[in-house]
Amino acid sequence: MAELKILSALLENTTGEHYGYDLIKTTGLLSGTLYPILARLENDGVLVSEVEDVNAREVGRRPRRYYRLTGAGIKYASNELNKLQKLIPVARTA
Repeated sequence: MAELKILSALLENTTGEHYGYDLIKTTGLLSGTLYPILARLENDGVLVSEVEDVNAREVGRRPRRYYRLTGAGIKYASNELNKLQKLIPVARTA
């Protein structure tokens, strides 16, 4: 379920870049859960990451690593979320 939360958050804006703390807030996952999954997804080609090019002293923080889905990652995320949706029963109205 943790991976699906991450994939869902990334699919909300496929052209945007998401950084770790933003994903932690969005998904509710802890960093010890989030970052290993991001690393695995990157190794699998589902997403790519890039460290922003900023001067840490000037911006007052460490540079962020931004993540975004690849083209194959968008397809993978959509397929995985569709599989989950099929497992969830639809509420029937009377």
